[in-house]
Amino acid sequence: MLRGSFAALVVLWAAVAGAQVPTATPTPGTIVRLELKPVTKTISVGESANYTVTAFDAQGLGKNMTQKVAYASSDATVAEAPNAAPNKGRVNGLAPGVVTISATDPVTGVRTTDTGADGTLTVQGALVAITLKPLEKNAVVGDLITYTTTGQLSDGNTKNLTQKVTYTSSDPGVAVCPNADGNRSQVQAVGIGVAVISARDPVTGIATEAEGSGALTVRAPGATATGRTPTPTPRATPTLCGDPNASNTVTVTDGVEVLSAAADLPTGCTTAICDVDGSGAVTVTDGVLVLRFAAGLDDSLACP
Repeated sequence: MLRGSFAALVVLWAAVAGAQVPTATPTPGTIVRLELKPVTKTISVGESANYTVTAFDAQGLGKNMTQKVAYASSDATVAEAPNAAPNKGRVNGLAPGVVTISATDPVTGVRTTDTGADGTLTVQGALVAITLKPLEKNAVVGDLITYTTTGQLSDGNTKNLTQKVTYTSSDPGVAVCPNADGNRSQVQAVGIGVAVISARDPVTGIATEAEGSGALTVRAPGATATGRTPTPTPRATPTLCGDPNASNTVTVTDGVEVLSAAADLPTGCTTAICDVDGSGAVTVTDGVLVLRFAAGLDDSLACP
């Protein structure tokens, strides 16, 4: 009886003195918070978003729980969370709308909702068409041309697909499309002529129509730019050997013209003007001689 009274007095004294009663702290490693990423994401109908989840304990130490938690969508008609292995974090867009994506640890019951860490997923309309810009472009052999691709969606929105589509040239002898990672839209002009540049979405198979493709006209260096169908520019009769552009001065442009002729590319060169070494044919040597003359390195042109 005495012991019970003494214990009661101790408790009463502690309460009066304002003593704090110790509280239990979470065991290190026990999950207290989930973090979902990305916080916001936009996809189109038919596309998917991939989420990751990190679990934190009371000490702030985190561990990856992406494949261990259960995901949920606030509206399964807009986006579904199948929780299917091996990618449980994959959420599929089904219809235009906005949903909340949450995650729950099935062992502890901790949810992203508990700390306001849910994600917002916007699902836009399905891709219905794609177009390229520029629709028309003039270039010189050796130029690099960069295109942009825009996708039209069924709900009226547009989407930048520049680095997601595959580019194709109608004539690889005029322009090539390397589709290099990180710079897929860069096209290189390699020969004289006209090539149609088109793009195709590898997910849906939708490609640019004729009116949405790009017409690339490639000319020789120094040639006059034209529209979709290049036409030759009439030249006056040159009065100076090695001067195919009839400027009455041998220039670097003349050397490029001669080199183009030596490579069997269409130019206005004639043997009488461009065969400066008198070999009977327009050769690379002729082009080099003209370039040297234009640079003031050699003033001897042995014209026929």
